[in-house]
Amino acid sequence: MAENRSEETKDTGPNLAIIGAAIAVVILILFVVANTKKTEVNFLIFKADDVSVWWVIVLSAIITLIGERLAGFAWRRRRASKDKRK
Repeated sequence: MAENRSEETKDTGPNLAIIGAAIAVVILILFVVANTKKTEVNFLIFKADDVSVWWVIVLSAIITLIGERLAGFAWRRRRASKDKRK
């Protein structure tokens, strides 16, 4: 008999998002371990001396993640608003 391909198949493998996040965490840890020197940070009105480079990397990653999430939220909200108007 022919196999019915329209049936849903259960995906028991790991989620690609989880794999991507795990790879990103490993890369971030490698950056932290490799960058233990101190540096000076000047950002807009914020200035700091003797900050570990790994702190700059981690804070930059966190700020980027927050910005990405806020932009995604705004994009979805805007799109939903356009869909309601139609």
